[in-house]
Amino acid sequence: MQDQIAFKDVWLKNDARAEADAIAAWDAVGDKLGRKTSLERAKMLCIVAYEDGKIAGTVTGEVRYMNRVRENMAFLQAFVVPQYRSQSLIIDLALAFYTAMTRFALEQPQLRIGGIAAQIPKSGAIDKPMGRGGLMLVGYNELSWPVKVRWFDHFRIDEEAARARDPQLMKAPVQN
Repeated sequence: MQDQIAFKDVWLKNDARAEADAIAAWDAVGDKLGRKTSLERAKMLCIVAYEDGKIAGTVTGEVRYMNRVRENMAFLQAFVVPQYRSQSLIIDLALAFYTAMTRFALEQPQLRIGGIAAQIPKSGAIDKPMGRGGLMLVGYNELSWPVKVRWFDHFRIDEEAARARDPQLMKAPVQN
């Protein structure tokens, strides 16, 4: 990770300073990714990166079902302040998010969170199916954005339950 940048896990901690800093950073550059307001996004903060007390980047998270893999996944949305975009900060943010979400998934086993997922809106941002942050390409969304996932090491797939979630696959024979 970056030597001078400190990563702070604020997932579900209602950290007022981190939320205010994130909103100010997003609003300063007009970052309006998604349909949520800055205040709504701030409540989803997971990781905040600081350098010398100033925000360098953020990751918001949302746990939801992912049809493509038929499991609950922790979706990340990363934001990097413009002056840090030439650095590998995005990878470090994703790794910090993976660590925080692993902890959360282990604390909340009833949620059956399989791993992390990201949809990459930036064109040309990937050149390999497996990136340095451990996320693997699993396809493209309806906007033709690459979709990547990284499974948690502790997660075990219940194949029978996953097949049951799609009636079309129920007709397919199981290969042993």
